[in-house]
Amino acid sequence: QIHQSPRGIFINQAKYAQEILKKHGMIACDSIGTSMATKHLDELPLTKRNIVHSRTKHIDVRYHFIKEKVEKGIVELFFVRTEYKLAYLFTKALPVERFKYLVRRIGMRCLTPAKLEALAIESA
Repeated sequence: QIHQSPRGIFINQAKYAQEILKKHGMIACDSIGTSMATKHLDELPLTKRNIVHSRTKHIDVRYHFIKEKVEKGIVELFFVRTEYKLAYLFTKALPVERFKYLVRRIGMRCLTPAKLEALAIESA
């Protein structure tokens, strides 16, 4: 489903999502809110107030979409300090300690060649 408004073109996949839920027998499940991290601290005020400044005209439609979801209580935004951004594990060159910390935070393990060899022997 496609909706066009003065703010842009929006694609709604609610019908598709409903079909997937029905296919897997999840129609009767309770929904929950999902917290989202935001990139920049200066984006948070835009979601709190219903004010549009001439300086904010360039802001992409996606931020207005997110603002609507925040107002409805579907999405909660919070600031995440740089050192806790888990995606940096995959996108940035990090110091060894920071890398190991983020690996632990997502539940991964660093396996050295010696550990891999020991696991191979155990499973054989």
